[in-house]
Amino acid sequence: MAGVRTNARWIRDFVAYDPAPALDRITVPVLAVTGGQDLQVPPEDVDTIGRLVKGPFEGHIVGDLSHLLRPDPDSVGPRGYRRAVRRPVSPEVLELITGWVASHWGLPAGFTRTPPPAPAS
Repeated sequence: MAGVRTNARWIRDFVAYDPAPALDRITVPVLAVTGGQDLQVPPEDVDTIGRLVKGPFEGHIVGDLSHLLRPDPDSVGPRGYRRAVRRPVSPEVLELITGWVASHWGLPAGFTRTPPPAPAS
């Protein structure tokens, strides 16, 4: 993987792993969020997760975001990850997560859902 030594057994196990049986046993609330430009996990997998879990489910495919939940309008994918991680996670994703947590467990005292200002360009 990009010149990094990786344990071959780990790769084989990772590729062979089928998460469906584990997902089928989940009965707690689940939030699944992925980017519409995710090249590592097909965005359609959000629907599959929703069909498999037994608990309450909320799934979102968010715009032009990559697997890292950061903008990837040109579908650069993993080649652009080193640069992408320097940018913040999409405010839309943070709002989805915050809203979902608040709707299931409430917000801590003094917490506000107002997003921070966007970084200066």
